[in-house]
Amino acid sequence: PVLEEVKSCDLKQMMSEKTLGIAWLRLLPKGKGMRAISNHSKATAGPLPKLLNAGGFARKPINAALKEVDYVLRHEISAFPGVLGASCFSFPDIYRKLCSFLHEHKASGSGQKLFMVSCDVRKAYDTIDSKHLLSMVDGLLRKDEYDLNKFYTTAACHDNRLVSRMVQTCDAFPPENDNFQEGFLHQNCVLLNKTWTSKVTRATVREVLKEHLLANLTFAYGAYYRQMVGIPQGSILSTLLCSFYLANLEVNKIFPLLKIRVEDQSALQFHFRHCKGEEKSGTGAGSFLNLDGESGGGGGDG
Repeated sequence: PVLEEVKSCDLKQMMSEKTLGIAWLRLLPKGKGMRAISNHSKATAGPLPKLLNAGGFARKPINAALKEVDYVLRHEISAFPGVLGASCFSFPDIYRKLCSFLHEHKASGSGQKLFMVSCDVRKAYDTIDSKHLLSMVDGLLRKDEYDLNKFYTTAACHDNRLVSRMVQTCDAFPPENDNFQEGFLHQNCVLLNKTWTSKVTRATVREVLKEHLLANLTFAYGAYYRQMVGIPQGSILSTLLCSFYLANLEVNKIFPLLKIRVEDQSALQFHFRHCKGEEKSGTGAGSFLNLDGESGGGGGDG
């Protein structure tokens, strides 16, 4: 089962060790069944069950506690272009990549017809090996400590109201990316010269992610459940981690079928071979992304 009810004798121990909050389960219709979505945006506050103690258990929303991990992972992933394969995270992202592809196709003079194919990876989130995923993420974290910088952008709306938005970056400030430069491209938008800096260690990132993936606790219908397989749906990290994990499918199965050389494939090979060198057990990212032979596994059924 994806979720398993936690026995009362184990719940007290789990509660005492948790730094993250508790997710709240909600069910959404999906075809003939239901999809279990965890609400990670709700703070955990209130009395614990009487069987534990008379005190309270207060934690900020899980997604809020995962923001630093999210910034660090995105920063490290940006150092390996293509490590997420052909993933797109927004409609503008899809539009940019599609326009680029169509331009190259037209310039090549090819008369081949183009088709749009829609498919779904069945139970993609529920079939991910979370321990394996954690070992893959270990290979991304290159530094012992990361600097996180917060600053604000302020823009004037059409009705002359001033709207400020907080932006957070990892390491370099000013950040060396397009998002920061966009602040100078829009009329009536300024970047405030007021920065807050904090630090997060590699060990902290790993421990928070480990608890999130391996000890995710969910409350539903008066009982507590622990996620036994897969990764939580509803987390701000879910889409990023799933894309990172399923890059194996693209490299080992889809790329060879298309018989095209993707420029970013070299980056994937470099990264996962690096992981393989650190994993001597044969169960880490190297065996999962067996780029020299057959695929070691997948995130789900196609």
